[in-house]
Amino acid sequence: MQFSWGAFYKGLQIDKVAIISPIANSWPIITIFIGIFLLKEFLTWIQGIGVVFVIVGGVFVSFKFKDLLKLKNPAKGVKYALVGVLGWGILFSFVGYMVTKIGWFFPMVLIKTITTLYLFIYLKSTHKEFTIPKSGLIFVILVGVFEVLAIFAYGLGVSFHSTAIVAPIIAGVPMVTVILAKIAFKETIELNQKFGIASIILGLILLAL
Repeated sequence: MQFSWGAFYKGLQIDKVAIISPIANSWPIITIFIGIFLLKEFLTWIQGIGVVFVIVGGVFVSFKFKDLLKLKNPAKGVKYALVGVLGWGILFSFVGYMVTKIGWFFPMVLIKTITTLYLFIYLKSTHKEFTIPKSGLIFVILVGVFEVLAIFAYGLGVSFHSTAIVAPIIAGVPMVTVILAKIAFKETIELNQKFGIASIILGLILLAL
């Protein structure tokens, strides 16, 4: 997971969000492919259509089209975004497989333990200081709590349904970010993002049938 996030942030460092974010948000395609062809999972045709709507919506809602038009050299960070896509796709497939074998709780604990150890080793090996301003401490804690809840919720989700269904739902997460940004910061929702939100909602309805 850390490898994928590292590649994603490297892509953002050298390229624009309008390019990197939509590509990175397509990782469920890898998870679905592995789930169906390697783990022998099954989707009905209605579920398949719903999955397509959610993934397409997640891609469209994760960027602003006007930002895309401003790009002059939009391919520098693509390779890093693709590495992130591959890493996340394989990881969440592996998590789904582990959940079917040993339950949903332990795999999630294992992921968070590995993440914590990785950060500790990274900070020690690079001799970098890690400090959090008091003014931002509450936000860091909240982010950490919600991130842990999210990964555990994914594990619980794939204990009831296949990864080919649960993983695409995560692709719709940018919809929540866009809506919260609209409410909290009065950000404008672009036409392509509105299309993405509508596509995600329709996809979720089809998956619930």
